Amino acid sequence: MHIQIPTLVQQAVCLTLLTFHFSSARTTQFLNPPNSLRDLEEHFTIGQTYSVAWTSFHDRITLQVRHWVKKDELISTLAENITNIGRYNWTIGKDDTIDSKAITADPRFILTLSDPYGDCMLDEDGICLGRLRSRGFWIDDITQASTTTPTATPSETQTAGPTSQLSASGNSGDLTQTAKIGIGVGVGLGSVVLIALTVLVTRFLMIRRNKTMDTNPCVANGDIVDQTKTAPVSPTAQELDGNKYDHPPAELPAVVLHTQGSCCRLSAEE
Repeated sequence: MHIQIPTLVQQAVCLTLLTFHFSSARTTQFLNPPNSLRDLEEHFTIGQTYSVAWTSFHDRITLQVRHWVKKDELISTLAENITNIGRYNWTIGKDDTIDSKAITADPRFILTLSDPYGDCMLDEDGICLGRLRSRGFWIDDITQASTTTPTATPSETQTAGPTSQLSASGNSGDLTQTAKIGIGVGVGLGSVVLIALTVLVTRFLMIRRNKTMDTNPCVANGDIVDQTKTAPVSPTAQELDGNKYDHPPAELPAVVLHTQGSCCRLSAEE
């Protein structure tokens, strides 16, 4: 079973599709900032580079930045009567006149697209507009925020004392470390001087001892052996001849040999 669609219905569907396609092709809308966001959901800052993007059938366009309120008050024209390529890199605060004064007046802004020849800008609903508006956004002045000096609170004032004490203790610690280094160097030098003095004194004593040995050869370097020996004295011929004397021969003194190391000397004992 085949269902036949009347020719009139077919023509109506085709015409509707063509109309929709033609309307979509002529629609102008922002892609960035995206229309999917609500107003004032995005934040930008001065100095930031933002890539603006859109779709439009116009050959040439004009891109401007305006206040979000105040009847779309014009702030600056970013690009005027340029070839439509669908995008523009916007450096906020450089390509426009947005400054601290403009932000102080109202930090909420929008972008607008318009045809330089005055043709209609059809929005996504097909409404003819003199210019197409983007979603609203904020621009923050970070320069002013960074240079603003915060007011000291009582708690900050109270904690200033410990901070100063910590700083002072840090400096004291540096001085103590320096003193320790000086003491270490002094101890090292003192040790060197003490060792040098010890070497000199030892050398002096050795030289003095060598001189003493040279002047007194009877002093040996090793153990001193003291041996005392009595050498018999041979009697003379007269003493042997006892008949020539009326009295016995007198006892002669003994000769004593003193031996000390390699030296020796003779002495007579009574």
